[in-house]
Amino acid sequence: GNMVRAAKTGNVTFESNRADLMKNAFESKPESHQAFHSSAKWKAVFASIAEQTNKDKDSSYVVDQLNDSQTGKDGSLSLAPFAIRGPFSIFDWFRSLVSQGRIRYEMEGFNLDLRYITPNLVAFGYPAERSLVERITRNHIDEVVRFINKRHRGKVLIINLVGEANECLYNFAKFPKVSTECAFLDHGVPSLVQMQTFCQLTAAHLAQPGNVVFTHCKAGKGRTGLMICCYLLYAYREFFPSASEAIKFYSWRRMRNGEGGVSIPSQIRYVGYFSQRFAAKPGPAEISRIVIANSELKMGKLRLVVSMNITGSDKGNSSSEQIVYNSKGKNEGMPINDTSKYVIFHFDKRLKVAGDVCVRVYGRKYHSSPFILVCQLWFNTGFIDHTPTVYDKSC
Repeated sequence: GNMVRAAKTGNVTFESNRADLMKNAFESKPESHQAFHSSAKWKAVFASIAEQTNKDKDSSYVVDQLNDSQTGKDGSLSLAPFAIRGPFSIFDWFRSLVSQGRIRYEMEGFNLDLRYITPNLVAFGYPAERSLVERITRNHIDEVVRFINKRHRGKVLIINLVGEANECLYNFAKFPKVSTECAFLDHGVPSLVQMQTFCQLTAAHLAQPGNVVFTHCKAGKGRTGLMICCYLLYAYREFFPSASEAIKFYSWRRMRNGEGGVSIPSQIRYVGYFSQRFAAKPGPAEISRIVIANSELKMGKLRLVVSMNITGSDKGNSSSEQIVYNSKGKNEGMPINDTSKYVIFHFDKRLKVAGDVCVRVYGRKYHSSPFILVCQLWFNTGFIDHTPTVYDKSC
């Protein structure tokens, strides 16, 4: 049977040693640090995509990368993040802090955590209206509405990727069209079906001249980047031959330093899955044991929970997951000490999983302390082609 060996390095989740199948998805000679930050390549790609988009003269979009005063030679935001403008300008400083490394749209009286990834694909932080703190620190919903009405009135589809039931709530009626079909949890991954659905929704909307798709999660970075990278692979394969190329382009467009647009290991892995899109069918797998490296856990005891997406359920929230194993009340794992190199969870009956699978590891340091989430890993059984399968910090 297949054995999934989960190795933790540092305080991140998990990443995967690629099988041959995944090597093809990510295989692209790494560029030098200097070449990566040189934006000549990505400017040429952006210009080519813009030219394709502009074949219809009715297209109305903003090309804000090549010639605007907001960007430096490396495609990053220059010294404008603390500019004061717009009706809520007194709070621009706070918003810039919350944006961290994300490039903001600071032109024509707007100061929004928003970026055109292509001329008709926009990544942005969610439009806040629920509390005063959210309205001060996030994109104020009225400013987002004003921006859309000024630039793309009647042409926008908003795709909301927030899967949490009570987070990032706002009045959908303020926008022409809002889709939540592809929502999934923060730090999690969508199903392969959701990734395909996102691409189909986006392509169908953009088929109408001048239309634009605005995509957001909470910050408009990780989950948003995962889905937009999938669409780049779906629609512009000639420019993005691999998952890594799409992620680099997205990071160059979204982040001031051109890096880290998609940074969660499992999310990077799923862009790679999509790059191989549906070349492998998600057949079942049987897990005999899970081995966790103990080099840096610093926990006294571990608990393991394994779940998978319920077939046909793609709502992107916790109710769509089916727990297939929970060590609570059972063997909580071998007690951990400094000399233990691994913690091994054995399954008396092989654990049968299929499709999108999540492995969550909880730990506690002392006997009286509560269990906390230490790390989690998402993978798809369709991309397991050997055993053992090792997931570490190198997607």
